Amino acid sequence: MDVTDSSADDTQLYQDAWGNPMPDWTSGHWQTGTSRWGHNTKEIDGDTGLTYMYQRWYQSELGMFASEAPLPAFSEHEYEFGKASPTLYIDTNGLTPSLVDVLNGPKSCFPTRIRSWGRFVLGRWIQANSPKSEQNAMRHCLLMCILTLKCGEKTAAKLGLAHELEAYNYSSDQVEDFHNNQVGREHGKSACDGVDCYRKCRNSANEGTLALEGAATEIGLP
Repeated sequence: MDVTDSSADDTQLYQDAWGNPMPDWTSGHWQTGTSRWGHNTKEIDGDTGLTYMYQRWYQSELGMFASEAPLPAFSEHEYEFGKASPTLYIDTNGLTPSLVDVLNGPKSCFPTRIRSWGRFVLGRWIQANSPKSEQNAMRHCLLMCILTLKCGEKTAAKLGLAHELEAYNYSSDQVEDFHNNQVGREHGKSACDGVDCYRKCRNSANEGTLALEGAATEIGLP
């Protein structure tokens, strides 16, 4: 990592995958002094030595966060950094690593990119980490919320409609999908980021405003 000080002098800092200082591998000498920059160019608090990772504070010496994950960790340890394998799992903002790619959304708003992210990133994560009865509802809600946030409501609505019409048969499942898509787009209008989208959809599932599997009539859907 390159660091420029107040005198405009450029210094190379070396860190391991956990964010701990390493010797300069070209000279074998350990670094001298301290830097206010930590892992992934995040700022270090001078009093505590903790690294600010946006969502929570991180202690590189232990490879652990100082607080629980802001979102449900499911099978992951609530305090663990990078699933204890930071060379395999990237965590740039203090979220559980498997959620990072999900909540960042597709790489672009091209339909092929959206479909790829929705199927292979979002879909697989939902399938692995949500109860079966909630999977379809959460997938539709979160997909539409993040797409509305990132690509705009019109793009989200067009893609959602096109997907449902591919196998249109007006079944109860499809009615639920249309409803959950709408809930997700409404959330996307006020969400500030992907984390907020997840929280909003999670709250909707808990409060019963999402149509869970086989529950269309319970919330007044035809």
